[in-house]
Amino acid sequence: MDETVQLTMGEYGLQPTANTVAGTLAERASRAGLKTIIFVQQADHAPSTARKISERLVGPWRMTETEQGLAADIAIELGKRQVH
Repeated sequence: MDETVQLTMGEYGLQPTANTVAGTLAERASRAGLKTIIFVQQADHAPSTARKISERLVGPWRMTETEQGLAADIAIELGKRQVH
């Protein structure tokens, strides 16, 4: 990337921003037409990381029927009835 990724400054100095950096890389990969997966260290960070990435993405991106089916299966596996 040619751009700078914002780091977070906390009380004790720079804070880990791996999810932010990974999200920025995923966004750039998506714009280049590449499918990307990000692994986060804490499962409860996954939804907010995904939401932040999707809010920055613009364009005609849509899941294929196969991807929609997989997303529905994952939601059922996680105990959710609906895919958001």
